[in-house]
Amino acid sequence: MNDRKKIALLGGDARQSFVAGRLADAGCSVYVWNLPTTITSVTVCGDVAAAVDGCSAVILPLPVTTDGVSLNSPNSNITLAELLRMIPENAIVLAGRIPPAFAEACRTSGIFTVDYYDNETVKIKNALLTAEGALMIYMEKLPIGVFRSRILITGWGRVAKCTASVFHALGAKVTIAARSDSDLTWASLSGCDTVNILDAAEFTRHLASGYDCIINTVPARIFNHEHVRNIPSGTLFIDLASNPFGVDINEASAHGIDVIRAQSLPGRYAPRSAGEVIFESIYSALRREGMVGIV
Repeated sequence: MNDRKKIALLGGDARQSFVAGRLADAGCSVYVWNLPTTITSVTVCGDVAAAVDGCSAVILPLPVTTDGVSLNSPNSNITLAELLRMIPENAIVLAGRIPPAFAEACRTSGIFTVDYYDNETVKIKNALLTAEGALMIYMEKLPIGVFRSRILITGWGRVAKCTASVFHALGAKVTIAARSDSDLTWASLSGCDTVNILDAAEFTRHLASGYDCIINTVPARIFNHEHVRNIPSGTLFIDLASNPFGVDINEASAHGIDVIRAQSLPGRYAPRSAGEVIFESIYSALRREGMVGIV
């Protein structure tokens, strides 16, 4: 029989450690595995089986996996399939960016899943923390201030919007490169200059004009050989996108472009704030299932 208050957290980083502490403060019995923490109100387990035994909920990292096979957990090679065999039937699995195959496998095993990242509020708050992380990288890597700097941002999704807002608020001259006319219109209304990526000649001209920093938010290889050749040496290129990334890092580096692949910035630069965002989403889901009360 599952303990309605026992919750297991498997793997993760400082964000999940913060979540563990908040859940313990809310009265839950929290068991963690492979999660660095100094919190004394949680029980640290030496193996997965001990952590999940009799639990009603299992909380996994964001993202739950980086290769579609193994749990995203440092210094561990446990697969999602192995993990699934240990989770009690009727338990709830809460994870970030759950692959469809894993969600289906859980469903077949009688395990209900909740993707705590599949929430617009969470995504927006995470995007803002990502933008702040990009600003910190800019300040660390460049010997100039943001005011009057020239910034090119690709895309117009949540991360691009937040990043543009942060840099624009500090007085940077921000240009948005996107494909959609409607996105470019919204970017223009937000005070940004714009260029359509589909206009190859114009986009290349913009790159050659010289930006202090290029920030890519598009998970696609949109910077080709011609683009890289026209980006001035010394340009800082912050790639916020996931694989396959926006540019070939070896080719860009050979042209003197300083490429920084900057994924999971919220967890690196603002783990407590990022953890609070995750906790709010997880706690809301647990409350809907009647597992916790109102805090």
